[in-house]
Amino acid sequence: NGYTFTFNADGSLVADNGSSTVTGTWSVTVDDSSDDDDYDSMDDVDFNIFFAAPPIFEELTDDWDIVSRSSTRIELIDISGGDGSTDTLVFEKN
Repeated sequence: NGYTFTFNADGSLVADNGSSTVTGTWSVTVDDSSDDDDYDSMDDVDFNIFFAAPPIFEELTDDWDIVSRSSTRIELIDISGGDGSTDTLVFEKN
């Protein structure tokens, strides 16, 4: 929704829309739990995003499963623990 996300090498994450800047963190971890075994490519790797505020980024704060990645694009999914629905999140490099 108009935000540009910057993933810095130190694990910091910045979301900026020109008038508002929000900071968070990101990391990549190995997760060998069975809840993400439906995806073959990188099913034991999680892409973790954390924003403490504002609520607009509440849905992004999660441990996402990596579906695919390239030098310019990463596709992530999250399977809801409540109803089993799947959320998809895609970041593309400008």
